[in-house]
Amino acid sequence: MNPTRRSILKWSGLALASSPVVGLLTLSISGPSLLERQRAAARREGIPLTPEDLRPNPPIPDSQNAGPLLKELTKRYRALPEKERIAWEKLSGDLLKAPEDEALRATFLDSEQRYATLIHLAQDASALPHCDMAYDWSQGPDLLFPEFAVLRQFARILTAKAYLASDATHAWTSIAQAAQLGNRIGETPCLIAALVSVAIHAIADKGYIATLKRFGPSQQAHATLAAFGAPPDPELYFGGEVILSTVAMKQMRQGRVQSFSDESETPDTNRTLALVAPVATPYWEKQLLLFWRGAFVQARKCKQTGDYEALGKWFDATVGEWQKDKLNIPQNLMVLILTPVFSEAAVKPHLHTAALRHLRETALALLEEKAKTGSFPDSPTLPADPFSPDKQPLRYRKDGAGCLLYSIGQDHTDDGGVAKREKNSEKLDLVVRL
Repeated sequence: MNPTRRSILKWSGLALASSPVVGLLTLSISGPSLLERQRAAARREGIPLTPEDLRPNPPIPDSQNAGPLLKELTKRYRALPEKERIAWEKLSGDLLKAPEDEALRATFLDSEQRYATLIHLAQDASALPHCDMAYDWSQGPDLLFPEFAVLRQFARILTAKAYLASDATHAWTSIAQAAQLGNRIGETPCLIAALVSVAIHAIADKGYIATLKRFGPSQQAHATLAAFGAPPDPELYFGGEVILSTVAMKQMRQGRVQSFSDESETPDTNRTLALVAPVATPYWEKQLLLFWRGAFVQARKCKQTGDYEALGKWFDATVGEWQKDKLNIPQNLMVLILTPVFSEAAVKPHLHTAALRHLRETALALLEEKAKTGSFPDSPTLPADPFSPDKQPLRYRKDGAGCLLYSIGQDHTDDGGVAKREKNSEKLDLVVRL
């Protein structure tokens, strides 16, 4: 289970221990009817309520489905000895940091031969247009996603192959394959999949810029831009989170409280939660669905306006109201469990993906301008920085014969084109140097 949610559930037991008996009796009477009203409203609004609602309709034909290949890739990769996996992951990561290191290049080329079958599986999966991982969403918070870490590793491997490619065609093909892995996993309806998709695109993005600087602007460079696809749809990953959280409610009604606990919890906390859950859970789920209905409304507005900052502001404002409502904290606990996860991450798949896309497209345009005129422009027309609160454009300045292009990044602060602080590796601006 997500550590953030598990740790907050610890406090749910403590809060419940202080809940008034009268309040619990009220919940036992009113909770079920209030819950059914919210379920009916959610159905009318097209919000998924059962695991079956997450299945692609119509089903994806096997010939177009990357899911089985990615599961097979994960199975074979995880069957490797742990030390071997760790060494390969370190090698690919080190090579992306220092692609000019001849010793790393030679070692990586040797590993390509040794793991050719696994790499071909990843390449074959990236070529398919859709992906259904066929997860059993009825497991709720107990559901595991072992493929996600594996796909990040193979995105690094494919990007490393681009660094080592001797010609532009092979380099651009490898970058496109890495980006398409991000697209495929982004079709999984949950927030963590959307964030993994962004992480994979960020890996491929670095390879894109490096390949662009190495081989210059071309039709292949333009074609590879399209391989990154669109940002994950918030309605898609919100849908999975609705199911994961409502299944958690079902598990609690069935007395499966222990599955939410960690080692720091006491038996008394678990016993209290197990005692109160059957009575309070209908009311919690009602609050949960009220929360998700609001989230879907905001997500749909953002898709129309393109203002994904508004989605983050809605989460922050909602959390703020609940934190003020001290009397209803016990009833709102399940909603509060979710909001720490979403308040920061709900907009990242869109803002971060949009910022990387604008940087890629602008870098390509700047290099095309340099190819025509012999130098970078003094004052180019720049797209808006998605992270800028006042919609200012990306930052740009010439730097000798080159130039610096950057987004202010998720801290919403212009750090002058500094990507990170060396002391704590804090990520600052998203930087492209040409």
